[in-house]
Amino acid sequence: MTEAFTREATGGPLVHLTVQIPEQMRRRLKAAAANDGTSVRAIVEAAIGRDLENRLR
Repeated sequence: MTEAFTREATGGPLVHLTVQIPEQMRRRLKAAAANDGTSVRAIVEAAIGRDLENRLR
């Protein structure tokens, strides 16, 4: 997994982001985090970061 953005990486404060996702996706996300020994936040930050990088190419 790629390194998630942190306060140090972004140079700014962290903010809350609320999204609605299907319950099944939430379950899969939580299971993946537990399986990887990481946090849901880290997975979501990495996924958003990858998507933004791909869009800005």
